[in-house]
This record gives sequence, structure tokens and C-alpha cells, in this order.
Amino acid sequence: MNRRRDLFAAAFPEQPSPVTFDNVAKAIAAFERTLIAPSRFDKWITGDTAALTMSERRGMHTFINTGCISCHNCPLLGGNELQKLGNVQPYATSDPGRYLVTKDPADSMIFKVPSVRLAARTKPYFHDGSVPTLSKAIELMGWHQLGKKLSNQNVAEIETFLKAL
Repeated sequence: MNRRRDLFAAAFPEQPSPVTFDNVAKAIAAFERTLIAPSRFDKWITGDTAALTMSERRGMHTFINTGCISCHNCPLLGGNELQKLGNVQPYATSDPGRYLVTKDPADSMIFKVPSVRLAARTKPYFHDGSVPTLSKAIELMGWHQLGKKLSNQNVAEIETFLKAL
């Protein structure tokens, strides 16, 4: 524990008690900014049309046409907004989401939309880690967020695209 205190003291030398919630948040944010994961998708975006395979491009089209892009957008493909979990079909969880922070009933079941960058490497899924596989997460998101029962083929196509990220 002393090593952590020493690291915080070095990072926040102007503060007599540097281990605070705000400084922990700043440290996490600084760490997250280092998580740069250039992918073949980034090469494709910048014009390298051969960077993605035909299967990955088909998956990207399925991702877009299914409606996933409505929340998982911008360069990070998510991470930039809050949404209700269970937007179309209710999602059963004991975690009330942002309501725990704001105590505003309108924030019940509101969660940060995660980036799908590196999704293939960041299991388990969802806010509580309750979904063990990417394919199951895709299937559940299709149903709960978009009201769509995705076919096994659609799930596999989207998963192929996400693995390119």
C-alpha cells in the first residue's frame, strides 16, 4: 500500500493528501488515454481498402444496418454517451445503474455505453460481467437495445467485425 501512496504523491506533488477520489479518477483517466489499440479497422478508415477482409466488412455492414452504430459510434465506437439498458426489451438486473449516483428515477437503468474497441479481448461483458461470451452479448444487445432477434449468422458477422477492432 505504501508504494501506491508513493506513486500518488509523485503524481500529485502539490497535494499533502494525494489519495483522493478525484485523483483516483484522474489517474484512471490518464491510464485509459494510454490504451491505444490501432487496428486494421483504423487502417481501413484511413483508406486502406484491403485492411479488412470481406467477412469483416460484411460484419461491419451488419453492425451498421442492425442499428448497433446508433450507440456504438464515433472513433471509439462507443464510450461517449449514457443509455438505458433494456431500451426496447426490459433487461433483468439488480443494478439500477446511474440512479445509484444521482438518485433521480429518470436515471434508473442508465449505464455508460462501452466502446466496442477491443471487445473481443475484454470478457466478461456488461456492467456486471454477467455475460461470458461476445456472441451472447451481441445477441442480448440486439434484443434488449434494438428489439431485434438476431440470427446466428448476424451474430457471427458482427462478432467477426468486432474482432477486427
